[in-house]
Amino acid sequence: MTTLSQWATDQLAFGDWPFTQEKLIGMVSWALAEGDIAVPRCSGALWNPLDTEEPAPGAVDFNAAGVKSYPTEQVGLEAVYATLHNGLHPGVLKVLEDEGSSAMSLAQAVGNDSWGTGNFSTVVERVKADPATYFAVEVPGSGDSPPVPLAPPEDAPMYYTPNNQLHAVVVVGNQVLHYWQQWTVQDGQVTGQGTWNVETLPQPS
Repeated sequence: MTTLSQWATDQLAFGDWPFTQEKLIGMVSWALAEGDIAVPRCSGALWNPLDTEEPAPGAVDFNAAGVKSYPTEQVGLEAVYATLHNGLHPGVLKVLEDEGSSAMSLAQAVGNDSWGTGNFSTVVERVKADPATYFAVEVPGSGDSPPVPLAPPEDAPMYYTPNNQLHAVVVVGNQVLHYWQQWTVQDGQVTGQGTWNVETLPQPS
């Protein structure tokens, strides 16, 4: 199993960016901002904690937005590096290249960037308060946890709620997944939005 702290160390080394504790915290926080710090977990895309959409050999779409799952850590590291060097992320690169930059400055740079994560300063605060927990989060692709499917199985029990949402809760491996999407009724037919949202629910105690 590869932890987020190990992945962040590898990504910084691959990019030839100075390794500091602040950068380690910043990279781990960025990955958790793409996922869900409350669980905590990454987004589910294999070997792609930062949810880049960079094409690469062996890559497959993880979701409808084009975020990729990569076949190996090496391919994922190369994809993040390529994305950051495509000319659209100079502010983020400047922070990564600055040996004295802080985790907060990385969060702010990403927040001002087109990457899509937003400013994850609040995540940085939580990681700094309990680094051992968050550093140990598993990177999808590195362990036994299966990838999160884009949609529930066709035979999964589903239910509707008054706010026009269709829901399904399924178990995949050791994960409890909650899927939902908006729906409308037109000419007597129920029509969904086409794309499922998904979150990992806490395991029952």
